[in-house]
Amino acid sequence: MADKNVTVEEYMARYPDDIQEILRRVRQTILDAVPGDEEKVRYDIPAVMLGGRYALHYAAWKKHLGIYPVATAGPELEAAIAPYRSGKDSLNFPYTKPIPYELIGRVARRSSPSAAPPSEPALTPTASGLAALGAPWPKHPFMTTPVVSHAAKRIMRGSR
Repeated sequence: MADKNVTVEEYMARYPDDIQEILRRVRQTILDAVPGDEEKVRYDIPAVMLGGRYALHYAAWKKHLGIYPVATAGPELEAAIAPYRSGKDSLNFPYTKPIPYELIGRVARRSSPSAAPPSEPALTPTASGLAALGAPWPKHPFMTTPVVSHAAKRIMRGSR
């Protein structure tokens, strides 16, 4: 079981020097994009808390750097991140190619409600993009479908 009190620096120290350098640059890129936000280790990987609630995680793996969760973006940003998409809410950057730090900064800026430029609204914290469809936002940032209670379903059906 992982140590719950590990710091971001201790996490980075586990890796070889070349991976540590990548992690430090990614960390600095995210912190520059969302200044003033809190850092912590969650799920045994570094995370930057965005707006005090939602987190953008980054992690070193054997063959790639991962960033999670990354919700569906607007057409321009989605086209830029498409080659790195792995699943519906992950980005994987292989070590065999140059790490696109500028792109990571754009993703971080769009992920933070406090840092998104007015011309580019913040990404919704849901992978399915419910807000883009006009659906109500779920209360939990990682839920992808709205929660409807059994009582509400009965009322919608017309039975009590």
